[in-house]
Amino acid sequence: MKIFITCLFIQLFFITGLSHAEFNDSGVALIEDLSANSYVQYFTEDIHGNYLVSYGSKISGDDFIGVIKFNSEGELDTSFGLSGFSGVSDHCGDDMAELGHILMTNNGTRPLVMGFGPYFLPGYRHQVFLAQFLENGLINNLANTTSHAFAAFPENCSSGGINGGVAKVDAYQEMSDTNENLVDANFMLDADGNILVFGMSKVYGYRGLYRESYILTISKLDGTLGAADTSFGADGTGHVELQVRTWTYPSSIALQSDGKILVGGSAINRSGGYYYFIARLTAEGILDESFGELNPDGSRTGIIEKSSGGSSNDIISHLFPSSGSDGSLYAFGVHDGVGKFTLFKFKENGSVDHSFGVNGMVHYDDFSMEYSGRSFKSINNHIVKHPATDSFYIINEADDDVVVTKIDSDGSIDSLFGEGLGKVVVDISGDEKEDEVDDALINKDGYLVILGEVEDAHYLLRLNLTTGAVVSSE
Repeated sequence: MKIFITCLFIQLFFITGLSHAEFNDSGVALIEDLSANSYVQYFTEDIHGNYLVSYGSKISGDDFIGVIKFNSEGELDTSFGLSGFSGVSDHCGDDMAELGHILMTNNGTRPLVMGFGPYFLPGYRHQVFLAQFLENGLINNLANTTSHAFAAFPENCSSGGINGGVAKVDAYQEMSDTNENLVDANFMLDADGNILVFGMSKVYGYRGLYRESYILTISKLDGTLGAADTSFGADGTGHVELQVRTWTYPSSIALQSDGKILVGGSAINRSGGYYYFIARLTAEGILDESFGELNPDGSRTGIIEKSSGGSSNDIISHLFPSSGSDGSLYAFGVHDGVGKFTLFKFKENGSVDHSFGVNGMVHYDDFSMEYSGRSFKSINNHIVKHPATDSFYIINEADDDVVVTKIDSDGSIDSLFGEGLGKVVVDISGDEKEDEVDDALINKDGYLVILGEVEDAHYLLRLNLTTGAVVSSE
């Protein structure tokens, strides 16, 4: 099914400000026309079904991050912040030049946005920030709330910014002038609303190594106040460090229903061998000895690592615990030297589920793969899992269109989705104009919602999970 939205194609040239349009008959809401110095990247949904979109911008030389709010039908909520926008910049004297994910904290009422960028000391490292906004769009600091201000403690800012609202995260605890803190960082929330921040840190001389290496770091913060949870990890700092190989590049984090933490990515040893890895930690931040490769004593290492040999890019890019009761695990990535997008399935203890596909894997020919930086951490496919089943929706860009493919729990493409091909193809802006995908989620009403951009505008696209049909406003 290919949809040409010609009315939107014309409308793009006449948008001069923010669009208040609902989802039209083609299931699309054009949501904004940001300036050339602004961009959106991720979005989430609050408890009322509104959409909170993270955005970054540069105004008068300042980099800042913020939130734009739209209601459940794609209309700008002008009661939020300043006419629908809220932002923060220059916390502790440091610009937040890059934008990370956005999630809802405090029972789905307060958006939390990650920003990170250069933090200049005698050397150079990355600094990670988490900014929390109130339900009305104001930054959650002591000036705007009478209780539970976020990160309102003096040690949070070396410059003495004690009003709060933004937390700094120093995940690697042995920082020196030549180390970098939390490159490629991201975060998620646990079942209690606490914040788990993960990423890789570039370090020199780590544990006696004579040259640089990359390690996986995970930090846990209280979701209400933003303070480090010192019960997490073994050393009382609230941080966990893990080195799988010399260069360890995490790309995905997920939580099991029992609170255990799964982290996946890629790793390279000093001789150039490539591996994918999955590590499982307990809720307390300790490697889980019931998961991973077997030790001689019958315990397990807490880590799976596999290599297809040579210089192949072995990667785990997305992790999804099964919705079933057997504790199994699905993962997307690349393996087996075929250079193809792959779905893996593992048993509860981390061993390969050989009943799935061939040797626990199903390979696909139809998905483009673009790697992000030397970490090879990102494959250019957005994937969401059905909340009640082990079905997956892969959203990518192909031939300048938005393409959605549904994958069933056995790894097969669902031929009932779309028009018999298991795919829905949507041309948002017209032929020969690129439709980009930024993020996707399944909303509380059970629709697949996609955030993306077309030329100078951005869009929300809404689809039925079963048929792939577009969903317009009621």
